[in-house]
Amino acid sequence: MFAFENIVKEIGSMFSGTTSIPDQMVKRYLTWKQVRKCTLLDATVVQDYRSNCQNRRSAANKNTTAFQSGVQLFLPLNLRYLTAPETAALSSISRISCDRPLKCSQRAVVRKEVFHSLSYKRAGSTCSNIVKVYDETREMELYGRVSVFVVVDCKAVAIIRRFHHHENINICKHGKDPSDIPFLRKLVDDGIVGSHFFPVEIVDDTVAVLCEYIVAKCIYVSCNEIPGIDGFITPVMTDYYC
Repeated sequence: MFAFENIVKEIGSMFSGTTSIPDQMVKRYLTWKQVRKCTLLDATVVQDYRSNCQNRRSAANKNTTAFQSGVQLFLPLNLRYLTAPETAALSSISRISCDRPLKCSQRAVVRKEVFHSLSYKRAGSTCSNIVKVYDETREMELYGRVSVFVVVDCKAVAIIRRFHHHENINICKHGKDPSDIPFLRKLVDDGIVGSHFFPVEIVDDTVAVLCEYIVAKCIYVSCNEIPGIDGFITPVMTDYYC
């Protein structure tokens, strides 16, 4: 299982879309193999070629438009009026007028990684719109769901419905009897196991951040057994498309 998880990203880079996936994977694998042979195992040339193939899916293309460094928004950019909470959130980073619509996008590319918003209906009920944000200028770290991506002052901004982060709750401890295995029990007690899942509560709090401060996708696990907790979240598995 761990061997498979270790190459999930590699497997995902061998195809794009949903058509003829086996053929794409075989063709890509044989191409890489031939490149190695032709370059006499020149590691630099091989790695450059592989990186180009791997980034082809997520690189900016004709369907995106570039904004600040490392950020693109998918087209089309549709005009939409913001809600009162969204306007209030944007006021923290820009002075805008709430009586005019703004250009909005359903998806964004940040450092070659595609992020979705709640307005992207094709994502369904997946976790693809849940993100971790770290704003260095305000020393702010937060988690939440992206409602929509908007263009403000020629910059791409994410409107996020923030999660409230709770402390001192370990997902491996709650509601479970202590493990009979001393070694495993010590890992849980020391916070080594389960500590990467953060307990969160869904609250009515909307914030706005520049898209470059989005640092990771997150996995969300719902939980209705703990009072005041709606689920657990982790940004660890950023290579997974869930």
